[in-house]
Amino acid sequence: MAVVSVARTSRAVAVEPPRQRASAHADRFREAMSHLASGVVLVTASIDGRPWGMTVSAACPICVEPPTMLVSLSSHTALATAVADSGRFGVNILGADALGLARFGAAVGRPKFLDEEPGIEIGKLHPAELMVDGALGHVDCEVIEVITRNTHSIFLGQVRAIGLGEHDQPLVHYRREFWQMGQAA
Repeated sequence: MAVVSVARTSRAVAVEPPRQRASAHADRFREAMSHLASGVVLVTASIDGRPWGMTVSAACPICVEPPTMLVSLSSHTALATAVADSGRFGVNILGADALGLARFGAAVGRPKFLDEEPGIEIGKLHPAELMVDGALGHVDCEVIEVITRNTHSIFLGQVRAIGLGEHDQPLVHYRREFWQMGQAA
């Protein structure tokens, strides 16, 4: 059943065309969600035996027993294809000093091979997944379920390995910008 958005005026009822309504709704949703501060993560996988990493905004732990992660990836990306094909992904929680890496992984329309970017250090936890220098922590996951919804694939992964970095200040994404955190409240 379609929902019709109606705006009442003093003289008439105006109905927005469906395309404008959907676009305006998406824009308002995007703006509202920009106020949701979140940690910055780089999801990694291996593409043709090479390390690939992409900064994403939708990643979170689902449960502790057994340790399970969720990542949401645009279905048409090279990373989503690599994760679906390999059944594995890594999640790197980036620290404040990994701003360059976060921007590299967020760049639209360019390859994200980590071994081509100067200054990116990679430590292996598992042959298919990568922990990058500047990560506060890393989890290596095996895909246990995939949910496809519209333009995105949601991958649920059971954690197989955990790495902890030596950094302690997180990088945060808020209002479409990267931020470094200050003091605890």
